[in-house]
Amino acid sequence: MLVALLNLGVLIVTGHPWVVTWAFTLWGAKIAAVLGWDPQSSPFWNTDYRLDMLHASLFADEISVMDIAIILGLVMAASVARKLRPNFRVAWLPLLAALLGGLLMSYGARIAYDCNIGAFCSVVYFTSMRGWLWIIAALPDKWLNIRLRKVLYVE
Repeated sequence: MLVALLNLGVLIVTGHPWVVTWAFTLWGAKIAAVLGWDPQSSPFWNTDYRLDMLHASLFADEISVMDIAIILGLVMAASVARKLRPNFRVAWLPLLAALLGGLLMSYGARIAYDCNIGAFCSVVYFTSMRGWLWIIAALPDKWLNIRLRKVLYVE
């Protein structure tokens, strides 16, 4: 119920359902532009809104602000729970699995214009068939993820 209320709050304040991955796309594009990439060479970025967001501060984008708040909240919660212990010793197999998984999730989220929060919390709440299809596709993925985690991550 709390997640539904938060989603409703986001909808009222921003005018769109709760999404997360747009900010990461924006952050990556800003970094790529600093490194010399021309955003106008990409059809995705050739809209007035997207080009304006590339030139504006991250704090002008409410999704970026929400994502930054989520990250800071996670760090604070881990600190309070005394679980914030950075470990710079990382095994190669879990690192490669995390990188590959992150790239696949990012690509999937971008081509679907949704992430898990957008697909589940927003679309299912508004009774869209797309959300229910997402759930059907996500269940086998979760089963596979649990099996692979046992192989790739040694705790």
